[in-house]
Amino acid sequence: MRLEPRRRARRVLGEQRPVVADAWLLTVEALGRAVASDRRGADRALAESRAAAAIALIWPSSAVRAILTS
Repeated sequence: MRLEPRRRARRVLGEQRPVVADAWLLTVEALGRAVASDRRGADRALAESRAAAAIALIWPSSAVRAILTS
């Protein structure tokens, strides 16, 4: 299985990449691992993706709330 494109994308996006990008890239990794029958790796990548997605969903609502209350 080739994870190099995902790793390269993370490097190109850098440390300040949007959290939603991490969630998406981890989902792509999970799919690749599932195709390669790497169940543990797929489960791990999916868990990390869910955690990143949960963070990504928090900030827009917090930002909107801050704008509305200012």
